[in-house]
Amino acid sequence: MPRDLVVGNGNLLICLDKYLHLRDLYYPHVGELNHVIGHYHRLGIYIDDQFAWMSYDEWDISPGYRPDTLVTESIALNQTLQVKLTVNDTVMPDKNVYLRRITVEDLSESETHREVRVFFCQDYYLYESDIGDTAFFDPHNNGIVHYKRRTYFLSSGLVNGQDGITDYSCGTKKFHGAEGTWKDAEDGELSQNPIAQGSVDSAMGFRGGICKTEPMVIDYWIVAGETLKEVRNIHQQVLATGCDTYFNQAESYWRNWVVSQVNLNLTELPPTLGSLFKRSLLTIRTQTDNNGAITAANDTDYFSFSKDTYSYMWPRDGAFVAFCLDQTGHQDLTRRFFRYCHRIFQEGYDPNPEIGAEQRAFFYHKYTPSGSVGSSWHSWITHDGVTILPIQEDETALILWSLWNHYQQYRDIEFVRNMYEDMIKPAANFLCFYRDSATGLPLPSYDLWEERLGTHTFTVAAVYAGLQAAANFATVFGDTANSLKFRDAAKHVKNAALEHLWCPEKQYFYRQINFDPDNGEVVGDDTLGSSTFALFFFELLPPDDPKMISNMTAIREKLWVKTDVGGIARYQNDYYHQISNETDTIPGNPWIVCTMWVCQWYIALAQHKEELTPALELLEWVSTVALPSGLLPEQLNPYTGEAISVAPLTWSHASFVTTVTMYLDKYKKISKRERLRNITQSRFENPVSSASFSSQGELY
Repeated sequence: MPRDLVVGNGNLLICLDKYLHLRDLYYPHVGELNHVIGHYHRLGIYIDDQFAWMSYDEWDISPGYRPDTLVTESIALNQTLQVKLTVNDTVMPDKNVYLRRITVEDLSESETHREVRVFFCQDYYLYESDIGDTAFFDPHNNGIVHYKRRTYFLSSGLVNGQDGITDYSCGTKKFHGAEGTWKDAEDGELSQNPIAQGSVDSAMGFRGGICKTEPMVIDYWIVAGETLKEVRNIHQQVLATGCDTYFNQAESYWRNWVVSQVNLNLTELPPTLGSLFKRSLLTIRTQTDNNGAITAANDTDYFSFSKDTYSYMWPRDGAFVAFCLDQTGHQDLTRRFFRYCHRIFQEGYDPNPEIGAEQRAFFYHKYTPSGSVGSSWHSWITHDGVTILPIQEDETALILWSLWNHYQQYRDIEFVRNMYEDMIKPAANFLCFYRDSATGLPLPSYDLWEERLGTHTFTVAAVYAGLQAAANFATVFGDTANSLKFRDAAKHVKNAALEHLWCPEKQYFYRQINFDPDNGEVVGDDTLGSSTFALFFFELLPPDDPKMISNMTAIREKLWVKTDVGGIARYQNDYYHQISNETDTIPGNPWIVCTMWVCQWYIALAQHKEELTPALELLEWVSTVALPSGLLPEQLNPYTGEAISVAPLTWSHASFVTTVTMYLDKYKKISKRERLRNITQSRFENPVSSASFSSQGELY
């Protein structure tokens, strides 16, 4: 199940499902640790001797956000209970406090007050385990505390700004036949058990009344901290300040954050695209840790698929997201990201003295948010006496490419000065070294989809871009020898790419190639892959090169999903979460990232406004497949359009933002060119008036 709503502040991340249940709580890092790991912090209501958890089908739930903020506004209707709930969630930007407001309204024809009891159940797995947790009722703060080691969560709340918890219980869950304390709530009463340890959960209840003219407002919060003293102090701050103030502050902060650095004219877009653009930026912020890691996704329902998650920093994903954030002016986040990369790069050197420095200066497959090397399925193998490293070489190259873009945007030489010696130059030397001596192409590594070993067209283009970026940095720092070295290596990579990567029979570029060790001939994989877009994106070829046109036209025609859903697949016969074997119609599930790659090519190719129409149509396609809340998944069911795999995927949002900025930039350039052409034509046709016009200094 995708996560339909996410709120966070870079330390505390909350993910909610379509039933508005809290399913993931990450603290103190985004993506690490998840103290709920996909279980349920349930929400239930008891009224007129009837009880309903929010997950039952009798609820009609519409998850959503207040416009341009990280404050949710969801509506839940229950015709059986005759109630309407308006649910607002947020995390304070400057405090590790999750706030939830439930406004209960009466939909019945009753003329009298109806008693309502609302229950919140906490089901923690502190440090991602149910071993050794403690839950206790804190009478001094009228709240429930869960703790283990250096992590504390205090939950409390108010009714109509005054009365607090009226019912509570702490108990055992999923042990010795106990289902959990949440079952205790279903009769509208809790047992008031004050403490439990081991595998535990807790529940708290609030009581009040509603009628047609008087709703009931419950404010509930969770405070996160390292000590009991810390969470108690912050809890008292919430009480003293008031939830009205906190919600207003959060809403104002995020509305200003999302537009404060964006120097784009979003009015040139349809309103739905402008709204999705801002929602994407806000979503990216929730997935970015304050220590710099940009996580791929934080939807632990995927945990049941592979016993692992997407809660890692992939250098490739991070590089593309940082590129997007720099385009929109959010250098505060990208600086943290590049500092994080600098640190993990230095820590990742292989200590083996027999391996030269140029052979070990690379980024690994992925990293945890705190900076350690993440889990991997890339093996260390030796082929024909050559060690094949467990890496995706494009990831090392893309960090250099993205960092150069950052420098071009802000020209802060002090920021990159230390990185040149400690990261940029060693990584570039590695890219120079890790090449085939006969062809000049990169040696085999794993592809960007983490599936195949070989020399991949995407990787080749990324290495070319990384070497060009390193050469540019070397020039900036007066390192002439390395500037020439890196530029020469990039030239050889480009020449080799043009010689070996084109498939003349299919008239598009190979997805990857390998070399036959017996005769040295190229063995090309002619599976059509959308990732070959990289040849124009990283400027190895211009977008209007005949081969590039042929390649991208093939991708648009043959990888387009020919159902009502549409979208571009990763490659022909994509097996990952495959829904259909009808590969002529459905070459694979549609991916938002891949669809945006084609869109970017249309934008790069356009010289007139009408030539931007195909790009605009693909941008609008993204808005049609987004979740109702505006979150974007990784891929879609080709028949139903439902989200598959994780949601939200940070890269999906970043690819949309990047494409929008490219679209607006090209639209602006074309508009300027057309205005100048019209002025020139007008002067030619009316020389007298134009001479008078120019003499007034309005143009020159």
